[in-house]
Amino acid sequence: LMNNTHEWTAPGISPQLEKLQQLDLSLISDWLPFFEKNDCIIIDDVEQLQKTNPAAYATLHAQEITSLIAAPIFLDNKLAGYIGIDNYDSEKIKNSSYLLLSMSIFLSYAIRHRNHVDMLHCLSYHDLLTNALNRNAFMDVLSQFRPGQYASAGIIYIDINGMKEINDFYGHHQGDKILITTVAKVFNLFKPDELFRIGGDEFVIITYDLTETDFYEKFNLLRNIFCEKTNLPFSIATGSCWVKSPSDLNSLLQQADSAMYTDKKKFYYGKEKTSRYRHNLDDILNLANYSALQEALTAGQFCIYFQPKISLDTEEFIGSEALIRYINQAGEIIAPNNFIPILEEARLIKMLDLYVFEEVCKQINIWKERKLRVKPVSINLSRSTLSYHFLADQLLALITKHNIDISLLELEVTETAEVDNQLVFSQALEKLKEYGFSISIDDFGVRNASLSLFTTINFDILKLDRSLVKTLAQNQKARILIRSLAVICSDLGIKLIAEGVETLEQLDILKELRCNEVQGYLFSKPLPLNDFENKYLQILR
Repeated sequence: LMNNTHEWTAPGISPQLEKLQQLDLSLISDWLPFFEKNDCIIIDDVEQLQKTNPAAYATLHAQEITSLIAAPIFLDNKLAGYIGIDNYDSEKIKNSSYLLLSMSIFLSYAIRHRNHVDMLHCLSYHDLLTNALNRNAFMDVLSQFRPGQYASAGIIYIDINGMKEINDFYGHHQGDKILITTVAKVFNLFKPDELFRIGGDEFVIITYDLTETDFYEKFNLLRNIFCEKTNLPFSIATGSCWVKSPSDLNSLLQQADSAMYTDKKKFYYGKEKTSRYRHNLDDILNLANYSALQEALTAGQFCIYFQPKISLDTEEFIGSEALIRYINQAGEIIAPNNFIPILEEARLIKMLDLYVFEEVCKQINIWKERKLRVKPVSINLSRSTLSYHFLADQLLALITKHNIDISLLELEVTETAEVDNQLVFSQALEKLKEYGFSISIDDFGVRNASLSLFTTINFDILKLDRSLVKTLAQNQKARILIRSLAVICSDLGIKLIAEGVETLEQLDILKELRCNEVQGYLFSKPLPLNDFENKYLQILR
């Protein structure tokens, strides 16, 4: 079908836009061969169509069109529309075909650019994998909430049980299926604008103006839906809270979160202790105490793993990311997602960030003394660490203390939609840039895809979230987005890195999309120090 979307009329000419909607494409079937050759169709006398295309003649004659010229508009090598002139002056029309073809090319670029911008705006607030609203949208809802807005508010917190074990044992593709299934089940009961994916396997439902009875009826129905048998064996932990005349959503969230973790305990009772469940790890919870954290740091219970970064042009090792691990009392190696949130909540994360930074400085010095081939190392900084007023000075002091070339260090930070701290965030990065640090924005994609990032923050490297890379082979939108980001980054002098590369197919697509660097299990998982040195650091000759 065809729709007239835009129309310009000369003085005294009646617009026909509303009359030219939902027209059958067969009306212009004899134009298509011209369009496919990227040529204009020129009809000097519409009366000639009475015999060759009576349906088209009837449509054009009803609009009092006596002549026309039209040029095709292509998007991604497919005919998307056309632009034309009706009732032209035959003397003035001689060169109009060149003008129209030039305009059609301009319009195709303009439409494509608009579509890409629209997509980036959409991705700023939607999770690419599940199509639920993302953390950016969630933070917007929290910041825009005002007391007295609603008669009631109800919040449901959802966490998928054993998600890490599912990903490790069955593969991330199975974990993705579970995430998609979870959202589909929630959408059976709640509106799309009520569900937010706020973490890897965490979801929040926020609903307004329901009675307490109606809210808990829906909550119980939701729990029952997840009890139904599916081809994907998994369960969820849930917590809920409802209040009349809400004045603060954050307190409701905390209550629902607490109820969810109480529910999660039931899942883990009687099961083997797992590194995934933070409430089963008493020594991890103890890290929220300053003295306990200091003792753990001094005792060497935190160790640094290194994951290599690979150039897409040469597929050679060009740097690494330092990733912290915790060794608990049982000797188990615990991933950061199990203890970082606890340290952030306790406002002790700065201690760990500075510890990692200095340990990396010490290690680079050791590599230099051993004449190993040293490449830049990136170090993650928590957003709360960035708010520390003397951070830049303290980092510079550590560099001076250990005699490290600042070019061998990159600082990775995560940009979020927390409006209240946006100014502090950008100012902190500006200070670090002034001191000569290279800044990398981490996790850009599902949770963080704000276009304002490019105009408000001065940074050197953009890292694509692994959730974008996962879907590359099947998701054309993800490929279009990354291609657009590659162009933007190239124009702005920013390196584009893709995380979570696991297959050769993903690697080939990223090469085609002109990413600069990659890291992921295809090349190497994060390695302990000795393994990393043996595999990637060669002695200089």
